[in-house]
Amino acid sequence: RQAGISIPGGELAQIADMLAGARPGTAFDLCGTAIGLVPLSEVNVGREVAPGDVVVGIASSGLHSNGYSLARRVLLSGDSGLALDRFVPGLGRTLADELLEPTAIYVDLCHRVRAADVRPHAYLDITGDGLLNLLRVEAEVSFRVDALPEPAPIFRLIEERGRVTKAEMFRTFNMGVGFALVVAPRDADRAIAASREAGHAAHAIGRVERGPRRVYLVQHALVGEGSDFRPA
Repeated sequence: RQAGISIPGGELAQIADMLAGARPGTAFDLCGTAIGLVPLSEVNVGREVAPGDVVVGIASSGLHSNGYSLARRVLLSGDSGLALDRFVPGLGRTLADELLEPTAIYVDLCHRVRAADVRPHAYLDITGDGLLNLLRVEAEVSFRVDALPEPAPIFRLIEERGRVTKAEMFRTFNMGVGFALVVAPRDADRAIAASREAGHAAHAIGRVERGPRRVYLVQHALVGEGSDFRPA
């Protein structure tokens, strides 16, 4: 406060399930830190996001290290829990392999988008809180999301086995969209093409509208505001 600066930080995820371990001798704790530098002129806080902009959704590779507390409770707990080494036909591999799928990294994608002469109005990592992360932009706008891709089978497995509501699923998981770019309409096609060249599935999932800071998930009749989704 005295220096007039912000020192943002992440979380120290000391999760009880990890520290206790699934069985004796399997507990672990892992911490990491990354520090980067960016010119002040390149800082992007979503201030330029405007009505009419296109939201480009980039596919996730799976759970992306978020929502594992819920996933473990639904998939592994109790007498009906699944074995990690069990082959799950709907997934095409064992449950362990699915849950250990590495998080997609989008750095190269961002470089390729900029090399295509696209200057996104916002870059958004869709992590915890799912598509509510769209509301991190500084601009006072609404997001109408009406073309979401079909989520990976792991999400349906969690939803059905745990009888988890759509609102909780979208609040907890990325639901198939791991990253998003907000771009001017004229740049949407180039942003999508550059994303695909980087090896990531991408397409327009919605647009920016005038209105309060909300996310409207049209296909699922949900509206997100603050830290939660509710029926529209």
